[in-house]
Amino acid sequence: MVIDAAKRLDELSTARVICEAAEAVHKAQKGGQPVGSVSPKMILVNQEGIALDLMAAGSPAYSSPERLEGKPGDRRSDVFSLGIVLWEALAHERLFEDGGDVMAKDIPSVSELNANVPTELDAIVKKALSREPAERFPSAKVFAAELSTLLDDAGYPDSHEEIAKYLAATFPAGAKLVSTPASSGPMPKQGKAPLNQTVLGMAPIREADLAAAKAVADKAAADKAAADKAAADKAAADKKAAEEKAAAEKKAAADKKAAEEKAAAEKKAVADKKAAEERAAAEKKAAADKAVADKKAAEEKAAADRKAAADKRAAEEKAAADK
Repeated sequence: MVIDAAKRLDELSTARVICEAAEAVHKAQKGGQPVGSVSPKMILVNQEGIALDLMAAGSPAYSSPERLEGKPGDRRSDVFSLGIVLWEALAHERLFEDGGDVMAKDIPSVSELNANVPTELDAIVKKALSREPAERFPSAKVFAAELSTLLDDAGYPDSHEEIAKYLAATFPAGAKLVSTPASSGPMPKQGKAPLNQTVLGMAPIREADLAAAKAVADKAAADKAAADKAAADKAAADKKAAEEKAAAEKKAAADKKAAEEKAAAEKKAVADKKAAEERAAAEKKAAADKAVADKKAAEEKAAADRKAAADKRAAEEKAAADK
């Protein structure tokens, strides 16, 4: 949604806004995951600094090519989205109308549309808008650091003061301005009129736009809640499936171990039985051999006894004959 302001913010102050927004985006990223399509509606400007409304609806026109291809993206995806916002805020017009434009439309140098854009800033915007993630700044923090260096080299104050002056002059306290809740970043101090506004156009959200904006925000919140629930349900189902699989694998392992132990026991029992049979056969053979030996010994003793008796008798008869 482009809302034109009577007076545009100067190019260096615009770079300061995106610099602070990039810092806020970096802080909002969790575990290196991208925030998503960082649209102008997400960046809120007030006299104290920049805030992010992470519940603001995104748009394919502010998505990175890799996310439009269905990939998860990373920190560099948010750099591309911020690059789009910076390009538009400097050029004063839309860059992409939809995801198809993001994937294929030529990206002109922003200085071609705004001659006041410094060459160094033009180069920063161009790098942020590289369609290849590897050619962009590696993170929003690095992107912010590049913008900060540019501003330092240009002698721009290291503060939000110039932007606050612009807001105070362009949107006096009596103007019809609406505060939009922010999810992160600095908020206005108590007692000061809120001056939240979109970067694209550098103008406040007017009361006439609230119904549509609320409807979009409500739908985005509902979609996010539904997506969160679906993700939670899937996570729960995946966890249950994983637990059931683990339990099945554990049972299968236990059954396999039991089967192996049973087989080993049966094999041992067979071996023990065979050993007992062999031992019994050996004992039986030993007993039979002993019986045969004992019989033979008895027979030999009987034969010896008979011979001894015969010899005795023969000796007695001889003695009697000699006598």
